[in-house]
Amino acid sequence: MRSNDEIIDLLNSIRMDKQLSISELARRVGMAKSAISRYFNKTREFPLNRVEDFAKALGVSSEFILGFEESQQPSTIESIYNDLDFIRKERVFKFAEDQLKEQKKEAFTIAAHSDDPNRKLTKKEFDDLNLYLDEADKKFDDK
Repeated sequence: MRSNDEIIDLLNSIRMDKQLSISELARRVGMAKSAISRYFNKTREFPLNRVEDFAKALGVSSEFILGFEESQQPSTIESIYNDLDFIRKERVFKFAEDQLKEQKKEAFTIAAHSDDPNRKLTKKEFDDLNLYLDEADKKFDDK
C-alpha cells in the first residue's frame, strides 16, 4: 500500500493532469476546500475512508490510488462527463435524453411459427391473433 505522501503526490498529479483546481476537486468529493488543501499540503493525513470519493472524482480506481493496482482504470462515462464544462454537460444530457426517448419508441418484433407447415389457422385463432396484434400496436403507440 502507498504511504500517505505517495497517495497525496499521486492524487495531486492526477488532479493536475485533469486540470482540476482544488476547489473543483473539493466540490466533486463533497468536502471543504480547506480540508483538501491540508491533505495536499501534507499537514493532515489523507482520509482512507474517503478514497472511493476521490477515485470517483478523478476517474480512477481506489485500488490504483492505494497502490494495489499498477495502472489506472480507463475513464468511465461518469468521469468523462464530470470533466466537461457546464454547456457541454447540458449537450450530453440532452443527447442522452433524446437517445432514451428514441430507444423507448423502437419497434419490437413478434414472431410465430408452427412445427406443421400444413396447419391452417382457424377463423377464431386468426381473429385472436389480430386482436393481440392490435393491442400490441396500441401499447406501442402509447409509449
